[in-house]
Amino acid sequence: MTQFNPQQLKVLETLKNETKFFLGVEVGAAKTILAIETWFKETTSDLIVVAPKSTWTESPGSTGWIVKMQKYNPNIEVVVFDGDNIAKQIEDRFFKMVDNPNPKLKRKVFAPYLRHPNKRRVFIFSYESMITFKEHLIVKDKETGLFKSKYPKDTFFLVIDEAHRCKDSRSERGKAARYLSQHIERVILMSGTPISKDPYDLLNYIWILDIKDPTTADFNSFELEYVVRYNKAPKFAGKFGKPLIKEFKNYDKLLEILQRKTLLATQKEMGIDVPEHTIKWVKLPKIAEYKGIFKGYNRSETFKSWYAKNSGVAFMGARSAASGYLNGENGIELLSSNPKIEWLEKALLTGNKFILFYNFDFERDTIKKLCDKLKVNYGEVSGEKIEYDATKNQIILLQYQAGSLGIDGLQHHYRYMINYSPTTNGSDYIQSIGRLVRGEQKQNVIVFNLIVDGTIEKMIYESLLEKENYTIKMFRKDQNE
Repeated sequence: MTQFNPQQLKVLETLKNETKFFLGVEVGAAKTILAIETWFKETTSDLIVVAPKSTWTESPGSTGWIVKMQKYNPNIEVVVFDGDNIAKQIEDRFFKMVDNPNPKLKRKVFAPYLRHPNKRRVFIFSYESMITFKEHLIVKDKETGLFKSKYPKDTFFLVIDEAHRCKDSRSERGKAARYLSQHIERVILMSGTPISKDPYDLLNYIWILDIKDPTTADFNSFELEYVVRYNKAPKFAGKFGKPLIKEFKNYDKLLEILQRKTLLATQKEMGIDVPEHTIKWVKLPKIAEYKGIFKGYNRSETFKSWYAKNSGVAFMGARSAASGYLNGENGIELLSSNPKIEWLEKALLTGNKFILFYNFDFERDTIKKLCDKLKVNYGEVSGEKIEYDATKNQIILLQYQAGSLGIDGLQHHYRYMINYSPTTNGSDYIQSIGRLVRGEQKQNVIVFNLIVDGTIEKMIYESLLEKENYTIKMFRKDQNE
């Protein structure tokens, strides 16, 4: 039986009484087990979990949704929708068409999925398979023109993990999450990523949670209350483009609306002891060719307009050059020096174990060559592969978007973390540190942020410390000039 502290028991009482709720609780604060407990104890529905594939894992030394379900109750049946032909898997499980019992009728009939009378079931979806499930579940009624579900609202209990990936109300993920919530009675959103300062990022949460307020009833009402735009649209926006956003207003009011069905809390506020961690800024020597990347930048024009014309060179080129490569017309080219790989080689020779976050494939490939040269055992978490063993790997290479979210268990085996190159997303940066700085970590964590002197990386890290997306910050700054 799972033991909960007083703070967690209060959260369970809230979840018991709310049909839709957002657990905006810091990473490592037991969100997953709180959601499982609520579903298992308070409903008879089958559970649908929507989560990144990295959080499903059963890799040695890690604990994902599958492992946590089995530990909670070994009798829970877990079904994962993965592999080839996801649509066929979903159809066979939930939307099977069978021969008509009336032999005179050739048209097949829908055979509804039935819950098992003696077994609780959990269905795990990726965000992409969630979209496919939504397209099958919700259909338009030919008579009324309204959308309806093929199943009663209490058939399923929906949990969306890392819900900030569904915050864009106009994305397919955002729409699917919203439509599913409208047709499923009980929903829990979960995210350890700090709530964004951008009001647009809060709007879809409010819609998914079905919080009624006149200022968020639709886009027009929302913009009137929370957005201030310039009087004229810029020339590059085209004939039908909107004026750019000048600033946001009434953010506190919007946050108060969201918090009607949201808990925002740190690990400490949830009664969990948090290990100490230290950030070490590793300043590396300049790369001779770096300045040449900005050749052709006319100081008389704004950085934004120059960026718009030279985006590949200006941004991606500047970031890749800081890692020792030129992303040019002829593809990826090696620069004369790579201070990061030289530093990493010395670090690996100490014998210490590390997790390392990177952005680009060429960074990963260079590090893998180094590991092969040094005969270092390594693992990998990327969009292409999830293959690691925390009990054996001296270093695990994690691509930010694939590895910064959901992976648990690394804190039992590692205390050193390396940010090989900075992400431009403040949420990913905080989440990456959360892989080690979480409950059950027994050692003080040390994070090494590698910065090549005289490069764009310094500016990116400054914006990360302000918890803001660097690209957004750059555009806003220029618009105000």
